[in-house]
Amino acid sequence: MHQPPRPEHAPYCPPLLKVHPAPYLIRKFIYTLVSIIAVLVAVGSTLSLLTDTPNRYLKFLDFPRLQFFWVALVSIPLFALLTRRLRWYNGLLVLGLVAAVGIQGYYLINYTTLVGESVPDVTDATEGDPRISLLI
Repeated sequence: MHQPPRPEHAPYCPPLLKVHPAPYLIRKFIYTLVSIIAVLVAVGSTLSLLTDTPNRYLKFLDFPRLQFFWVALVSIPLFALLTRRLRWYNGLLVLGLVAAVGIQGYYLINYTTLVGESVPDVTDATEGDPRISLLI
């Protein structure tokens, strides 16, 4: 099939965009959204390592550990599916997501059955009559 020559000033348009622009734009939008979320999760996971800081706002990043873990875990394969060409910034983003999974997993593993209990359960201490003593 012979195609007419393209004028020098005409911008390049992918063949998919000429027929149906919606799939290309949707893919680009989802890629951008996943990239922004991945950057936020990677930066939030890294900043949560700062424990001895007087800034209370950085300590807030300790609370959504489980959410950061699952978002990073889901974002890695989703990002791999949406990325067509692996460039240096894509590799850096995947490295940040893997680091986020590692950082959050390191803290979360203590709450699973894979690690033994560090504090034993309280035994039933109701020997004799229950008493309440007040100092007035």
